[in-house]
Amino acid sequence: EQAALCACLSSSNCGKFNPGSLYLQMSAPGVSSPGNTLAKSMDPRLIQADAGEESMRELIEAKQRELNEINEVRRQALKQDVATKQQKIEELEAKLSSLKKDFNFNLSLIEERDAELRRYDVAFADMKQRVLESEKAVSEHRAQMAELQSTVDRERRRAVEAEETAQEE
Repeated sequence: EQAALCACLSSSNCGKFNPGSLYLQMSAPGVSSPGNTLAKSMDPRLIQADAGEESMRELIEAKQRELNEINEVRRQALKQDVATKQQKIEELEAKLSSLKKDFNFNLSLIEERDAELRRYDVAFADMKQRVLESEKAVSEHRAQMAELQSTVDRERRRAVEAEETAQEE
């Protein structure tokens, strides 16, 4: 693969060797062209350009290596960042799973408590009804006792009066 670089002092002479123009031709390593050798030997400026070409090639290769190293550092940093984020995701998923488990457990406890409270409410309402019925029965019994007591008192008075009248007679 050949790469050619042509810098001309005047645009009409580009691509041709003239003493008034600078002509550079770069070849891939190990490939030489007869025109390249001839052009170098004819103009001392081309020899300097060839040395510049070599240092430019070295500079390009150094910059390419530097860019590759920077890209590798970035890739490693991104890879580490992905691994860190993946670990964080796994931790958060585990925490979410634990929270869901705890939530479901607590929810079942609340449901059981609510069911037990409903049973107690029914039992309480039943007991309250029994108490009210008992209080009503007690009240009725008191009323009957008061009536009986009143009857007993009346009968005693009558008996006392009958006895008093019988003694008076």
